[in-house]
Amino acid sequence: MRCRVISTIPISRALQGANGPNLENRPLVIDGKMYINDVWGNIYGVDLANPANPRVMWITDPAMDKEAPRGILATRGIAAYGN
Repeated sequence: MRCRVISTIPISRALQGANGPNLENRPLVIDGKMYINDVWGNIYGVDLANPANPRVMWITDPAMDKEAPRGILATRGIAAYGN
């Protein structure tokens, strides 16, 4: 079995400011919803009900200083608590 891309999600902002190893996250998928974060602390909620056409449901923005030196930004992802 080979893996293949079935769709793309318009969250290019998630990679803005990413500079190599400081973006060490993996998507979190729970009950057909995917959650991913970026180096600015934004979290994206994505509905995967239709895998051929995923939909960004919401984006959080903690209002981090986007002018901060990019070398100090780092993230290792997000986590879920409970079932």
